Amino acid sequence: MQERFHAQPLRPKEAPSTTKNEALPLAEVKDIENIPSALRGFITEVKEIATSTAGSFRTGVRFLKILKKVWETPRAPVYSSLDLTYAGLNTDLEKPENRYGNTENKKQVVERSPDTAKEYVGTGHTVLVFLPWGSEVDFSDMAGLIPKWDRVVAFTTPGGFVNKDPQVTKEIFMKVIDDAEEEIHATLEENPDMRFDVISYSAANGAGFYAANTLLEKKNQGRFISIASGSGLGREIFESDILAPIRKDAEKEGIGNGDVFNAGLRDKKRGLLLPIHHCDKLPNETEIIVGDNDVYIPAHFAVEIGEEARHWNPNVKITHYPFGHIGTILYKAHLEQLKHQKTIISVMETLDPNIVSAYDELFKKRGLELPREDIEVWSAVFTVLCRETTAPENIALRKRKKEEGAEDTIEGIAHDFLVSILPEANKGFASWLSRVSEIGRRTKFFSAKAA
Repeated sequence: MQERFHAQPLRPKEAPSTTKNEALPLAEVKDIENIPSALRGFITEVKEIATSTAGSFRTGVRFLKILKKVWETPRAPVYSSLDLTYAGLNTDLEKPENRYGNTENKKQVVERSPDTAKEYVGTGHTVLVFLPWGSEVDFSDMAGLIPKWDRVVAFTTPGGFVNKDPQVTKEIFMKVIDDAEEEIHATLEENPDMRFDVISYSAANGAGFYAANTLLEKKNQGRFISIASGSGLGREIFESDILAPIRKDAEKEGIGNGDVFNAGLRDKKRGLLLPIHHCDKLPNETEIIVGDNDVYIPAHFAVEIGEEARHWNPNVKITHYPFGHIGTILYKAHLEQLKHQKTIISVMETLDPNIVSAYDELFKKRGLELPREDIEVWSAVFTVLCRETTAPENIALRKRKKEEGAEDTIEGIAHDFLVSILPEANKGFASWLSRVSEIGRRTKFFSAKAA
């Protein structure tokens, strides 16, 4: 059985004093004796690199600006603030009738350029991605939710899926599952030994569980990652404060509680469509990601389905993060992208354990405790960003920026990660996210400036 890792916000420690007026925006720390030795060595090394050659460390200086702010304000953030701010700005949550009629789902093969494909290490599997409720393929790709390795097929979950009428929800669910089954059968006709990885987000986890558990035979199962899931849908609607307007509409239709709603999600052919009824045959490589401060889908629902899945297969891994709904989705998606990048993989192979420990301490000062394997990834990311721009990996990054934009580069992902753990940045980020999703502008996702 894999050990369950439960990340908990820690009591923040007092930060050492820092200098304010510097020639360069570096993490200059006065009281160096109060810094853990591993972190002290890291900062000293970074400073030496940054100041050795004028103008040759532009990427590193950007990183140090953020590092300095993280170091100066180590209070634990309110991890659900992004959820709450976004919900307050999203008129479709306040007036769900705007979404009820949106019932058209889409299936799309996501193509990658040869240059992008070269930067990622895949498994040779086909990846099925079930996107969050109301998210289009292009927007989700800009947000980093769609893998950049292997052959990827994305499935949308239209805005009308979370509905006052369970029959509408069921009809949409059936269309998504039919599309997934058609894709699986077509692929297996060409290659009967093909394995499928499944990634599902938020309300789309119903389809993710059904595909990974019920549509795939054991020999065709790859990895399954469920992010910010519920165990059904009706009970979530009736317990989530953010979904209260939908609950009130359902009550007007005579649906008194979540169990009554769920009873309407039964199909004669496929049976009850709730994800908790489709977790008895999941792949051995299954990871269920729980956002402990999720205010869209209360965390206990994800825990419930995780424990049920583990009952059937003790290899199922349950990982807790202290983020809200949106933060959990973005964090895990970014982490997976990085874990498949050749640059990151190569740096991780030679990482100094002391550097990993240094970043561990740095994040803990922000009230954030992460699994060691996550810290190793972020250590590799910041190691790349703290090298001179003449390093081979940074030359490759500059080339990719010119060809494809910066939103999917290591620098862009690192920026967004650090913004996500800065509570003072959440409001501006959520405001921007709301504008883009509602207006539908094709703005580059990670070029947003946090307020």
